[in-house]
Amino acid sequence: MDDVERISRCISAVNSAVDHAHGELMRSQEYYWFFYYAAPECNGILISDVFPIPDGATVQTVGAAVDHLVRQHEALRTKYPLGPHGRPVQQVLDPYRASILTWEDRTGEGVNEVTALLTRRPIDPAVDCPIRFGLVIADGVPKWLVLAFSHLTLDAGSCHILREEFRTRISRPESPEQSTRRQPLAQAAAEKTDKQERHHAAVMKYWNKCFTDMPNMTFPAYRKERTAIGREEGSTAFTAATLRYPGISAAAESVAKEYRVSGSAVFLAAYAIVLSMVSGQRSFASYITSSNRFDPAVSDSIGCFFQSSMVIMDLPPEETVGESLRKSYRAILMSMRNGRYSFWRAREEMARKADERGVMLRVGAHYNYVVLPESETDDQAADSPVEETNGSALTWEDDVDWEDYDTDVYFRVHPTDDDIFLLAHDLVLKRHEIESILRSIVEVITLLADSPTSADTDLATLKARLDISSHSLPAGWQFIDNSWINVSELADALRSIPHVDAASVSLVTNESGELEAHLAATDPTIDPRYLRLHLLGLLPSRPNIMVPHRFLVYDAMSSAEAARSGNGRDIADHMPESPEEQLLCATIELFNPEIVRSVSRSYVLCGGSAGVTPAIVGELGRKGYAGIVPDDLLSPSPISAVAAKLRRIAGA
Repeated sequence: MDDVERISRCISAVNSAVDHAHGELMRSQEYYWFFYYAAPECNGILISDVFPIPDGATVQTVGAAVDHLVRQHEALRTKYPLGPHGRPVQQVLDPYRASILTWEDRTGEGVNEVTALLTRRPIDPAVDCPIRFGLVIADGVPKWLVLAFSHLTLDAGSCHILREEFRTRISRPESPEQSTRRQPLAQAAAEKTDKQERHHAAVMKYWNKCFTDMPNMTFPAYRKERTAIGREEGSTAFTAATLRYPGISAAAESVAKEYRVSGSAVFLAAYAIVLSMVSGQRSFASYITSSNRFDPAVSDSIGCFFQSSMVIMDLPPEETVGESLRKSYRAILMSMRNGRYSFWRAREEMARKADERGVMLRVGAHYNYVVLPESETDDQAADSPVEETNGSALTWEDDVDWEDYDTDVYFRVHPTDDDIFLLAHDLVLKRHEIESILRSIVEVITLLADSPTSADTDLATLKARLDISSHSLPAGWQFIDNSWINVSELADALRSIPHVDAASVSLVTNESGELEAHLAATDPTIDPRYLRLHLLGLLPSRPNIMVPHRFLVYDAMSSAEAARSGNGRDIADHMPESPEEQLLCATIELFNPEIVRSVSRSYVLCGGSAGVTPAIVGELGRKGYAGIVPDDLLSPSPISAVAAKLRRIAGA
């Protein structure tokens, strides 16, 4: 997927018109709207589901039930074009008769065949209807209703509600329609009251603390490729395994009861402990999913209320397993309390904190504890080879087609099935490490369940018992600001700056734990501000380096005292000069009328909004330019560095 295809999506959003009833997005929808434009390699997050059709139903009664669902629920007839100043809106269409693809199953693979047809083309949120329907017929009898939809439209909770409502409508077509549910358009308006805005300001303080405390990335030395999939187009870079271990959920529940925590906290604690040991990071940072249906007004509503919150846990080696378990439970409660938030505002907060800390921030780890009335089955996993060991079954999936926007490792628990699932990018974990992590998670939980005194074991002793090997780093790495930094690579980056005396570069950590850069440069313009801006521009391509906390610049290697010193944070605003800088700034200002015009600050520090970055990329595409993506604008890089990536589209 090249930049031309990427910006074509953004252009479709820019060109879309708004009519019918419309309003702002719910906060929970912001991520999924952004994802479609930020990572088109993944076709957005397109989900399918299958509803069994009760006996006695006809094609006509199925069609009537589907029409009822579309009429009853605004989410099933909502598009998401751009409104004023490049922000998306919910555009609710009038009720319509749904188009249903009918398919005669002649092979026994009808569900898979229809699913492939419905999902082969992405759903463009700006112009396409948000959901597609297919009906599988066998021997003239309707058997399955297949749905394909964007995650922007529905979440798993909505699917369960729709499945039950569909079944009821087939069996009792005259049943009264429910009208008490809050629709997404009304929910978005409810989130913008003064009271909710005050609450959201407090939520953003939690996210600020997360971005302050987290390591810069979970796996040091991991260098993410430019494209979302990380390999040549058409291939993937993910491997996954599902470990079915009979009794593991019961063991987790017994531990939860003993320590008065939740089953989810038990699995999270084990995951955090083991992943921290493997990655070599003392702190564990992970996204954690939440249904966000605590408000009775939306508990049975149809829409996408699901969001990923965040947990941060410091896991020093002297801490006991019991302390980590209780810490996990508190972390879950805190993350749930702050789990309904604006993704755009959080991304802006991340960009500000990345600039302040002088690092690229990437969470990468995910945790999903799935509790649904009916467990979902993975057809692909069912056809994969299974390895059985001591009553457990390990199922492998290679070349997994995964929505890789911010995923290095993803851990999912199906407690009702005794299944735990781990997926990892191939550049992060090898196959044997994936198996080791899954089995170590099981061992931690069973150890706590079988031996209550094991809770007093410190993490260092537990690591030795589990026989876990941490990822090793070569010489030249230092632990600074809770992050592993490649100081050797940073020195090379400083040496590459024109007029810097390569032989003079040295990096030291002072008594306060801050990183200092000492170097000589005869050019007086090489000062801390210049050096800091240059390094900030390099961070997206060199995510393992850090901008030093302090620079000491000498006129010559023999100088006894630094001629210029400081942290470089006293920014001098520079106006756009090059054609690319002028074009980028003019385009940014179309969607951010109040933004500060400066190319020596990052987009966010100038006052730019995360929500309009796809519109900016789309507008640049209409003008014949590619080379940047929304994430470039949301990095700590100054606008001058982002503008330098722009290139003319061939033939434009």
